[in-house]
Amino acid sequence: MRNYKDVAFFNPISLSLDDLLMINSSETTFFYAFFSTQKVLNRFLKHWIKGSNPRLETIVFNCNFEQKFEMDQLLKGIDYKVVPPDREKRFSSLERGALDYYTLEGGIDIKRCDGTFATLNIISGEHSASIGIQELVRKAFH
Repeated sequence: MRNYKDVAFFNPISLSLDDLLMINSSETTFFYAFFSTQKVLNRFLKHWIKGSNPRLETIVFNCNFEQKFEMDQLLKGIDYKVVPPDREKRFSSLERGALDYYTLEGGIDIKRCDGTFATLNIISGEHSASIGIQELVRKAFH
């Protein structure tokens, strides 16, 4: 598989755990992802914590679920810390050849086996969620 920096999927796509584990880009966006349950994303997070997808720095899912979205199902069995909304992290992003910066407030921190931290930012509805995962070590500025 090629080592792309950025990959974006604009068409609706149903994703499996195997699909997610094959991602080899540093930044990936799914604009219309579909999952049967949060279990697929839960298992993906657990694999990431154990060291999978080492190039991944940012992944964003705008997704729909067959079942009702429940945060506790997404985070089941994962050691995490809820971050206060007043904590801000500034990230860099290379958009169309120009360096840009954006700020994330609050979120949920998880830690990878190599000590890398990532913040999950989640906005959810009954059967949908927008989930962004930002790696903090390589991209964050304080």
